[in-house]
Amino acid sequence: MKRLLNVRGGVRTMFHGHSDGTFTIETVEDAEPIIDRNKVVANATPRYGDGLYHAATVPVTMIYRWMVEDGVSPQQAACDPDWLKRVAEKRLNSSEYQYLRTTPGRI
Repeated sequence: MKRLLNVRGGVRTMFHGHSDGTFTIETVEDAEPIIDRNKVVANATPRYGDGLYHAATVPVTMIYRWMVEDGVSPQQAACDPDWLKRVAEKRLNSSEYQYLRTTPGRI
């Protein structure tokens, strides 16, 4: 059985019930518009006052992926606000995730 649970901001959450009584929650997002926008912003390199700048835009599903890879539940991530900062700095400074960045250099 497949059922749509939620749609918000381009992110769809689906419920998949399996015949053995287990289920899977799937989160799907079309990240292509975000990545395309990152490229445009990277080429424009906008700067804001006081040395602030737009460093990256990370799709929600990528953050979910990082949580799974790190073995962090949504509750743990919510209780540790520095988790996302640590993970984002580590991953966004690697060449693997350069396409999420909007500026050169390190974050």
